[in-house]
Amino acid sequence: MYNLSPSELNLSADLLQGHYRSLYVTAPSEGAGSSSCAYALALALRELVNEPVLLIDGNFENPGLNNQFNLNEWSGFADWLRSDDQDPSDYICKVKNHEIHVMGTGQVAAEHPLRGLAEQIPERVKLLLEVYPYIVLDAPAINQSGSLNLAALFNGVILVAAENQTRIESLETAKQQLQQAGANLVGSILNRRRQYIPNWLSKLV
Repeated sequence: MYNLSPSELNLSADLLQGHYRSLYVTAPSEGAGSSSCAYALALALRELVNEPVLLIDGNFENPGLNNQFNLNEWSGFADWLRSDDQDPSDYICKVKNHEIHVMGTGQVAAEHPLRGLAEQIPERVKLLLEVYPYIVLDAPAINQSGSLNLAALFNGVILVAAENQTRIESLETAKQQLQQAGANLVGSILNRRRQYIPNWLSKLV
């Protein structure tokens, strides 16, 4: 996975101070590297708080974290949302080398994977925040169905841009869509950076 240096993270001070603890990592469209950025963000937050951070694969159509951690056959996020069991421990994989914990997507339907389950998310996120200082969800891209509504269920959104790939206009459109959906944009990540962070990205939040 691609690891980010701290200079590539544009995060609000409130986030780093723990005011936004459930984070939705997304991009205007697929291909920006949101999975690797979500992973790197979880590692950075783990270093910040010196406690395990929970990383969730919520990208049901393109589950990059499932593939990275070999979780395709494991029960995961969707299974826990369907379950009456409020204890998430049986659905979480502990990555000892990095001291982060990972919850895969679980078993989902090919179409409308969260149909009937999205309303369970706010209460389940509260339960997870009783255990973890931060939750980082690797989310579907903004242009995928249902992503905007899901974004509004989390404390904050981190928007990922890929250098020389993501257009400024796409980022501005995504920002407006998130605001209209009631989501809270609290940071951005420039992925695959080769030079400095441009001013237009630092001013996005």
